[in-house]
Amino acid sequence: MDRMTYLGNGHFCFPDRTERECKYLGMVVQGHDLTKVFQVVESIATSKDSTFLSLLYVVPSLEDAALLEELAFFKELDKVHINVLAHSDTDFQTMTGSLEAQHIADFMPPPGPRTLVLLVGDAQFRETAETPLKSQGYTQDMYYML
Repeated sequence: MDRMTYLGNGHFCFPDRTERECKYLGMVVQGHDLTKVFQVVESIATSKDSTFLSLLYVVPSLEDAALLEELAFFKELDKVHINVLAHSDTDFQTMTGSLEAQHIADFMPPPGPRTLVLLVGDAQFRETAETPLKSQGYTQDMYYML
């Protein structure tokens, strides 16, 4: 197995063969790496899946963002919480700036035994995102890097 598998209702199987179950799922995703987890977002947003999902999508600009129309549709369904953090000003309802601990506090589910946060992006992005996550009280068993 070389990919993460979402089995539904908060159940995951990861490439290292670990399995996790969560009630609260957070995703901090870099740019086009959204495609790695898009099917999970779609599954939760469009089914009777009871997992609470919060997505923080970090892009240099909206021109670099993938699948924005689909994310806007999922957000309208009111089953997932989606926020976009763009490094430059845009006309779209986004935040601007770099990923900080306050973004984690504001947009991710709180740390706890039923919480899982996926850090999705290149190695540098994942390491950068891990620092504010840890500062908010998340332990290594509460997040997974893809």
